[in-house]
Amino acid sequence: MSGRHDIVRVDCDLAEEFPEADPRSTESYVAVLIAGDVLNRELGQRIEHALGVSHTVFNALAVIDGGGQALTPSQISERMVISSATMTAMLDVLERRGWIRRSPNPEDRRSVLIQITPEGRATADQIIPALHNIERRTMSALTAKEQNQLVGLLAKVLDRARQLSAEPTEPLDGKRKRPARLD
Repeated sequence: MSGRHDIVRVDCDLAEEFPEADPRSTESYVAVLIAGDVLNRELGQRIEHALGVSHTVFNALAVIDGGGQALTPSQISERMVISSATMTAMLDVLERRGWIRRSPNPEDRRSVLIQITPEGRATADQIIPALHNIERRTMSALTAKEQNQLVGLLAKVLDRARQLSAEPTEPLDGKRKRPARLD
């Protein structure tokens, strides 16, 4: 992985300066953000190098490949959690590459169906196993038990994040006790 990314450690006096802070929470939160960013960037660079398209465009191809049948653009965008405008641009790239085909939707004249082409399937068949290999090699730093624990812990964090996002948005304000300067 390019660049050096270390776990961020905060000073023990963080809670003195920021009374609402918890050093372990700050370190954990930042570590999750850094890990996600590094892993996502690494896969993105490999996909860009191999295919000349973004990680997100390739994810769309993988969703279409895994759909098992023709999908509508809205079904694909729902599965990827992206806007319809972004989806349209990605489908344009996939179609220019010859990896998908758009056809009229017989059940809805306002919609199209997206089908993977043989070229798209061959690309997915080549790249998806290589990505699984990268996942396996990266996660080999952990035992199987640790991987299960990680997934369980991240599920708890995601559940809590969902709960917080359902709450009314609060103003971002807090208290800080700035240490005296020795200038």
